[in-house]
Amino acid sequence: QKALFKLGFKKGLPSAEDDKLKSEIKNVNTLQELTNFLNEKLKQIKEDGNSLGVLRHFVGLAKIPHAVEFIEDILSQESKLVVMTWHNTVANFLYKFLTEKGYNAVIISGKQEQSERQKAVELFQNKDNIQLAICTIKSAGVGLTLTAANTMVFVEQSYVPADLLQAEDRIHRIGQNLTVNVYHLAFENSLDEFIINIVENKSQIIDKIIEKHLNENKIFHNVISA
Repeated sequence: QKALFKLGFKKGLPSAEDDKLKSEIKNVNTLQELTNFLNEKLKQIKEDGNSLGVLRHFVGLAKIPHAVEFIEDILSQESKLVVMTWHNTVANFLYKFLTEKGYNAVIISGKQEQSERQKAVELFQNKDNIQLAICTIKSAGVGLTLTAANTMVFVEQSYVPADLLQAEDRIHRIGQNLTVNVYHLAFENSLDEFIINIVENKSQIIDKIIEKHLNENKIFHNVISA
């Protein structure tokens, strides 16, 4: 898998190419069909080059078989789990393949009305037989409480550290009495690592700014107190 994602990318708007990718996967119904599609698509990407947005989507789709296996492993030890993705298509495929394997799940995505999202949250929080909440980072990143689980898996990443922290807070908030575990799935030597490095660098910069701000406030407070 390492060599699979050593791909270049070209600059340009990704929307048209990304829409084409979404259209091409509509008829995919099984994990094997998804694997076959991705192998064929990889050949085309290597020949033609694609925008960063398309490569990001492609990597998300390619991780699905591995994510399913990882999620099954966690659910053999945990009763509930929250899964985060960036793309709706990745969330939908995970929901399809995992429910077909017999797992009970709810999905929370940008395609839903607010009332649908709230109903999904209530089912996950209150029904013992609902094992999975599969969410997109943007749709479930703020305001929702998913503390019935204490474990979260990010199948895809955001470039923005605050997006990830907000998502993590869905299981790490008032009402959570257990240690929280968060996993980020990434292919080695891939676009995933590129995104994760961006996030880590941004986080370090933000931490330094906050630390400087707190130190300045502390100095100011000491001066006033004196």
